[in-house]
Formats: sequence, structure tokens, C-alpha cells
Amino acid sequence: MKQRRILIAGLLLISASLLFASGTTEQRGKGNQGNGKGSSSEVSASESDTLAQEIGKLSKQAVSPQEREGLLYLREEEKLARDVYLFLGEKFNAQAFLNIAKSEETHMAFVKILLDRYGIPDPVGSNARGVFTNPEFTKLYKELTQQGSVSAGDAFKVRMLIEELDLSDLDRVLKEADNPDIRIMYHNLAKGSRNHLRAFSRQLEREKVAYKPVHISQALFNKILSTPQEGGGLILDPNFTF
Repeated sequence: MKQRRILIAGLLLISASLLFASGTTEQRGKGNQGNGKGSSSEVSASESDTLAQEIGKLSKQAVSPQEREGLLYLREEEKLARDVYLFLGEKFNAQAFLNIAKSEETHMAFVKILLDRYGIPDPVGSNARGVFTNPEFTKLYKELTQQGSVSAGDAFKVRMLIEELDLSDLDRVLKEADNPDIRIMYHNLAKGSRNHLRAFSRQLEREKVAYKPVHISQALFNKILSTPQEGGGLILDPNFTF
């Protein structure tokens, strides 16, 4: 009888262990879906690979000095966005900032595809957070992290400011770029910044934080916020217009 009770207890213990393991696995799956960690990195890698494949189908063309400078500038500007978001995410323990930083890493990878394609040395290399080849970005990093550190509301404003700055600079370099592959990449960076502005604006509204555009016109700002998030995969038209 004693051995039978021990056997039953052992079977119950094994069943409970299996049930707990199953529940833990399910919870992990739900957790990943909730914070977007697993799916975000997979989607980012897929987007970079797809962009590289599509650009690889196009013929290479001579890169003008303006196009070269534009690529170098945008590579570090996307790093600026990533570095500032990482800083603010850690300061305020805000996962939303850290998730957006991953998106900026994807944008950095987009520019790197073109740098590699045309044999242009990468200005980022192994530079640490807040370290830039272009002194303009070193200055901006210091200013934006200081401004965003004042309060959570100011951190939200800095996010908007960065995406605005990206759009303003993308508009400039697009006007200087003739190569279809470079233009396609820039259009996808701009699409990402517009989507970020929409998402950040909704958060500002929830937090009741007022914001007015600084680097883009009020008309463009209003147009972006009045249109839905842009899906549909990558933009592959070099002459795309928003």
C-alpha cells in the first residue's frame, strides 16, 4: 500500500511538472508577442535582406559627391536616433524607446547596404554610443540627451524632433540623388520616420504633451498625422511621392 501511494504521488508530480512546463512555454510565447522582441528583430532582418535583394537587381551607377555625402550623413543620423533612444529608454526604463531603437538599427542597416554596394567606407564602424565621425552629430547627441532627460514629456518631444530632422534631411538628400537604388532606400527611411511620427504623436496625445514641428512644415506635419500608418512592405519605386 505504501509503495502504491509513493507511485501515485510520483505520477502526480510528473504530471504537474509537465503542465508547468507547458504553461511556461505558452507564457513566453505570449510575452514575445506582447513586447515585440522576437518578431521585431525577425521582421527587421527580413526587411534588410529584402531591400538588399531588390537593390541588387538594379544596375550600379556612378555615385556623385553629393550622393556619397548624403549616404555618409544619413548613416550617422540613423545612429544618432538609435543612440538617443537607447539612452532615454534606459533613463526612464521605457521599453517603447528601446523597441524603436531596434527599428533605427534597421534603418542604419538600410544605409549600410548602399555604402557596401558602392565601396564607401562606413563612418560608424565600431563606434560606441554617442561617438560619431561627424562632429555635428556629437553635438546633437549631447543636446538631445540633455533635453530629453528633463522629464518623460521632454523625452517624447525629443523623439518627435529626431524623426522630423530625419525627414527634413531625407528631403534634401533625395533632391540630390539620381541613382534609383539610393532613392529607393531613402524613400523607405522616410516612410519609417513618418510612421514613427504617427506613433509618437498618439503617445503625446495620451500624455497631454503639446508639440509643434520644428524641422518640417506644419502642412507636412498635419498631412502625416492625418494619414494612416504606411504598411504594404518596402517602397520599390525610386520616384515615389507621399
